[in-house]
Amino acid sequence: MLNSGASGSRRTRHAWRLRSAALATGVAMVVIAVASLRASAPKFFQVAAQADFLKGDVENLSIDSHGQLTLGPAIELVYETTAPFLWSMVAAPDGGLFIGSGNDGQVFHVDAQGKGSVFFDSAELEVHALALAPNGGLYVGTSPDGRVYKVDRNGTATPFFNSDDKYIWALAVDARGNLFAGTGDKGSFTRSRRTGRAARSTRPTPRT
Repeated sequence: MLNSGASGSRRTRHAWRLRSAALATGVAMVVIAVASLRASAPKFFQVAAQADFLKGDVENLSIDSHGQLTLGPAIELVYETTAPFLWSMVAAPDGGLFIGSGNDGQVFHVDAQGKGSVFFDSAELEVHALALAPNGGLYVGTSPDGRVYKVDRNGTATPFFNSDDKYIWALAVDARGNLFAGTGDKGSFTRSRRTGRAARSTRPTPRT
């Protein structure tokens, strides 16, 4: 009888332990479920101003100063260079692009299919200005030595003219084939005939 009672007591204690473990597991699952519900509960916030939108990641959208959203221009990677700076760009006759870069003073040519290569490698640091030459070549304005090169279709370059200023910021060709160069740091521009001889150098007159 004593053995039977002891055995029953052990079975009772074992059953109690099982019920306690099950109860504890159930409580833990309820706590986890409540925590999950709290973590996934919806949150509401209002975004109205441009600064609010710019805190997030904006893709293919434009945001004006009033916070209005409009579809932005599609962005497509055309060509990725190894140069840290791209200073100038002009459309090539073949439908591609000429791209002036720094700090190695290189000009890249990228064709219409996005295949690119170095078209011209100057001795200067920066290519700030490009312009198409009348014969299908390319004018390349470099800094900080204020030089302009004329590069033919094959990438062969010859010095065109040297400016008195250090920087060639912009180049443009008129209908007669004359080249105009906007320079700095004196804020002047130079007109060069097709032979490369500088005709004159003036400083723009400020408007009154």
